[in-house]
Amino acid sequence: METKSFDRLVGLIYDAALDPALWREALYELASQVGADAWHLLGWDAQMGVDTLGVISDPTASEVIDRYNAYYGALDPRRQLAANSTGAVIACHHHFDERFVSGSEFYQDFYLPIGLHYSMGASLHQGQSLQYQIGLLRERGRAPFDSDQVAGLTRLLPHFDRAFRLMERGQTVARAGEIAAAGVEATPLAVIALDRIGRVMYCNHRGEKLLKEEYVLRLREGVLTCADGSLASRFIAAVAATVKSGQPANLLLKHIKNASERYSVTLTALPKYGAFSLAGEAEGALCLVAPMGRRRIATARQLVELFGLSSAEARLARALTLGEPLEVYARENDVRLSTLKTQLRSIFAKTGTDRQSAVVRLIIGIPAVRESG
Repeated sequence: METKSFDRLVGLIYDAALDPALWREALYELASQVGADAWHLLGWDAQMGVDTLGVISDPTASEVIDRYNAYYGALDPRRQLAANSTGAVIACHHHFDERFVSGSEFYQDFYLPIGLHYSMGASLHQGQSLQYQIGLLRERGRAPFDSDQVAGLTRLLPHFDRAFRLMERGQTVARAGEIAAAGVEATPLAVIALDRIGRVMYCNHRGEKLLKEEYVLRLREGVLTCADGSLASRFIAAVAATVKSGQPANLLLKHIKNASERYSVTLTALPKYGAFSLAGEAEGALCLVAPMGRRRIATARQLVELFGLSSAEARLARALTLGEPLEVYARENDVRLSTLKTQLRSIFAKTGTDRQSAVVRLIIGIPAVRESG
């Protein structure tokens, strides 16, 4: 491979580590440089028994892949060879001569009939169970890969190895972020992440709603502040102090259209991006906003799933927890009081309680989770 082409390919490999959608472009470039007609890049977790990566030159060849997986893969002599030569490039013509090919069921009944013959590739291990396999294939009638092409792929293996490690690390971090984001979305708090000067970096759905309404918090020239102008300077100073000192701060804000509606705001410092952050201060602040005087309780669906309540029993349990008297609930929902008392006894039995106050305490202690849809 020429130096310029090799360097371009190395760059594509590392780009693909950050964005796996680019693996196809990287493999097309590799195939072009070594004169391959087809290729595949496969990854799997041997311990979990699941595929982690699957990129092939012809994604429409599902029938061929199914035949290989169902039967011919077990007969493929290259598989065992690759398994015993991890980290090294294997060119099939170095190990299987024409006599072997002529007597091989794999070659004669599968590989040659689909129009392929020569191949080279390598298997790479990542940790205890992750494995990756690169395969480059040539059509029937073409010459085998030459020594320069084998050497070119060999030079690339350390880069593939590092790229796979970076990809796995990045996907682990991304997955952790997705899990954390799901938790943030489920919380009843409005969560708003700010940079060091108060610009919004992230909002969960409740934070977005507060900013859109502009009754409690709002943006001014891209910086978060409170809707009540008399408290704006205090809010901005509190953000700056939290960033500088790392100490949390608490404020009480009001809804500018309804003064009786109040919100508790807690500011806490975000961690630095890493040990080599240029700033000695925190990278920003996390703003947590909760309405006061409102009790968020578990949804009816949660109560059904946790205790096996019927839908009617779950609705009744929520109403009682919100303080609605049994008689009022019966009148507003056009249900006989005797029916509700029967449902209440069933609620006691299913929740392991014996009185209404115990049911209320039990339900209040369940974290409410927002339901999608």
